[in-house]
Amino acid sequence: MISHVTNAFDTIDSGITAASRLLHSDISVLLKSGSSGKGFVEAIQRMWRSGRRTFQDAATTGTANKDAIRCDAGA
Repeated sequence: MISHVTNAFDTIDSGITAASRLLHSDISVLLKSGSSGKGFVEAIQRMWRSGRRTFQDAATTGTANKDAIRCDAGA
């Protein structure tokens, strides 16, 4: 009886962990472990994160430049 409860908790924990990873954009949890597509998905995720960081850095730089120009114009 206890082993059944333990197995149920392990299954629930595994599902919650996978759902959490999926909510954090980790789509590799949708593939079976050892899947040949897993490396491809992980490469796409790394590319996506790099692109998002680059876009955010560019937006921050653009905002800083606008603020600097506004300060110069007001002086």
